[in-house]
Amino acid sequence: MTAHPGLSVIVPAYNEEASLAEAILAMVETVAPAVSPLEIVIVDDGSEDRTGDIAETLSHALPGVRVVHHAENAGWGQAVRTGIANAKQEFLVLAPVDNPITGEQARTFLAAVDRADVVIGYRTGRAGYSPWLRLGSRCYTRAVRMLFRLPYRDVNWIHVYRKTAIERLPLRLSGIVFPAEVVAKAHRRGYRIVEVHSEMKPRMKGRATVSRPKVIVRAMRDLVRLWREMRRPEWS
Repeated sequence: MTAHPGLSVIVPAYNEEASLAEAILAMVETVAPAVSPLEIVIVDDGSEDRTGDIAETLSHALPGVRVVHHAENAGWGQAVRTGIANAKQEFLVLAPVDNPITGEQARTFLAAVDRADVVIGYRTGRAGYSPWLRLGSRCYTRAVRMLFRLPYRDVNWIHVYRKTAIERLPLRLSGIVFPAEVVAKAHRRGYRIVEVHSEMKPRMKGRATVSRPKVIVRAMRDLVRLWREMRRPEWS
């Protein structure tokens, strides 16, 4: 089998005690045979349940699994930035606990990295979403595309980044708008961006934080902040 580039899987985890172990074990089982070297960086984002303890146990039991802890909840984007800062491999993938990346997905994304700085996964469906969440997700994607003049089909799903490329971007947001910030700024800077198809599976346990009103309000506020920033002369 042809060797793929090394991959760091960044797993932001906030109050994910019900799903974390299953997700990490699944990735070790399916991704490790497809990618070498592989590391999984769990970022415990100030969880209030047993997520941190479970992450520690996994890091001691499984080769290539590491954990970094935030003392307080800092948001999804900050958890990702912490993961990026601690990653050791050439390419990075962000993997939500509720939809851990599979070996097949890893191969699909890594097949595109030779011609890309950012690889964006796009979904044609929203498996497990309620009608309200499906509507919200599609409206959000359309709003991001319109505000930042982006041609991409999805902006808030799995991404793979070339580490040296993403480290050059001035990333500031900490909520769920973080992936859109990456795509908008990478696009404006002329980065090579490639889309690959990557469907999602229904979330089996826990509750998606995106459904919480305070998360939605923060996302709207962050979109406005990002829009204002991208109107500055340095981004024109």
